[in-house]
Amino acid sequence: MFRNAMIGLMLLVLQAIPAVARPLNVVTDIAPIRALVAAITGTDISPRNLIPAAISPHDFVLKPSHMRQLADADLIIWLGPHSTPALARPLSRTNAGKRLLTLNQLPGTLLLPLRSPGLFGTRPTGITRLAPRPENIDPHSWLAPENLRLWARAIARRLSALDPDNNATYQGNLKQFLSRLGKAERDIRQELQPPLKPFVQYHDSFQYFERGFALLPLGAATTGAMESASLGTIIGLRDALANQGDACVFVTSPALKNRAAPLLTYGATLAVVDPLGRDIDPADYTPTALLRHIAGRMASCLRTP
Repeated sequence: MFRNAMIGLMLLVLQAIPAVARPLNVVTDIAPIRALVAAITGTDISPRNLIPAAISPHDFVLKPSHMRQLADADLIIWLGPHSTPALARPLSRTNAGKRLLTLNQLPGTLLLPLRSPGLFGTRPTGITRLAPRPENIDPHSWLAPENLRLWARAIARRLSALDPDNNATYQGNLKQFLSRLGKAERDIRQELQPPLKPFVQYHDSFQYFERGFALLPLGAATTGAMESASLGTIIGLRDALANQGDACVFVTSPALKNRAAPLLTYGATLAVVDPLGRDIDPADYTPTALLRHIAGRMASCLRTP
């Protein structure tokens, strides 16, 4: 009888304790998007990232464990099929539906067309929004400050819809993020004020960043998912650099240094600038830290004496 009474008392106690809702299970595609989501969720939710920073989004192959993460997610936030193509088909098979937030498809998102390899000439003026041919879109859209601002607001709205009890937290985090982003933009513009040395890129990865901070590259050896440059393109860029004197050549990883070496002429400096910020300490990785890191790496080469 005593045992039955204790069980009854425990049941009454358990019934009196309100159920604690579990944190939302949020999955993202790449590190910059995870950092953006984490800026809005705060410390209570830790978004899980699918594509490790050490792997190119174009080379990533999903494993069964990744498919389980997608199936179990309350919310999947990704750039879209032309930025992280490895996820396009798997997501179509997971019945993601309303659990999916595709950032590059949000109205107002800045999408720029791929540039042709070689000399760019004048600043491109074409802006494509919700382009009908995504295969021609520059995939590095997370480097546009205006996109980060737009996406942060959309992420906060979606989180609040799924978890209205924490709406105040999401909105407060959003406000803080927008403030930090605004300050980072002002600081970077100051850091990258002219005069600056001319520069080329081995792989064209920073078009969105350039537009946001008024930088004008001479050109790039490869664009899109291309990994090797034609001899004619290399010669044309090298001749342009030779006419500039002191100049910078940017590569996105140390592994590309040897491929970019033929671009070097007298006075040209080779520097590594990673659009994913893979050398940022994970504890310090935020969207604004990524923008500042890129700006710092560029400025260390571009600033004239």
